Amino acid sequence: MEKEFRIKLVTKRSHWLKEFALGLFVASFIALLIFYVSMTPSKNSSLELQVLWFIGGVPLWVKRLVLWGIVFLGFAIIFEIINQRSKSGFLNIKENSIEIFTKIKSLRFLFDEIKEIAFVSPFGSNKYKIFFKLKGDKTITIKLSDYSMVDEFTSSLSPHLNREVKVITDISDPYWLE
Repeated sequence: MEKEFRIKLVTKRSHWLKEFALGLFVASFIALLIFYVSMTPSKNSSLELQVLWFIGGVPLWVKRLVLWGIVFLGFAIIFEIINQRSKSGFLNIKENSIEIFTKIKSLRFLFDEIKEIAFVSPFGSNKYKIFFKLKGDKTITIKLSDYSMVDEFTSSLSPHLNREVKVITDISDPYWLE
C-alpha cells in the first residue's frame, strides 16, 4: 500500500548563517533593552515629555545603538528567511520506508530510523509542520501542501511506526535550536 502526498521540504542551508542571524538577533535585543532602560525615567509621562526626554535626556551613543539594533534586527530576519527555504515535492509512504522527492533532492529513510515525529501547529492554526527526527540526530522538516490531508497522513503513517517512536504535538518548533 503506497500513499503519496504533496509537500514542501523545508531546508536550512547553512549553519554559520543561522548562527550569524542568531548573533544579530541577540545584539539587537541587547541594544533595544539598553534603549528601554534609558527611557524608563519618562515611562509615566505624556508622549510629549517622552519625546523631550528622548531628545535631551538619552545619550547620543544610546540613540546610535538603537539605530544599529533596528538595522541588526532587520538583517537577522532577512538572513533567517534566506536560510530557510521550502521546495515543493512529493512524499511517498511505502511498506517499510518514506521517500521524499523534490526537483533537486531525494531522500529515503526507513521507519526503523525514526526516533520522533513532531506535529507542530503554531498557535492552533491548521498549518502544520511535520518534523521527522531520525537516529543520528538528523531532522527532516516538511509542510503538507494541503493541510486538510493531516488526518489522512497520520492514519497512513501510524500502521508503519513501532512503539518506540515518540509522537509530539505542540505549538512551537521543538528543534529550533538545532
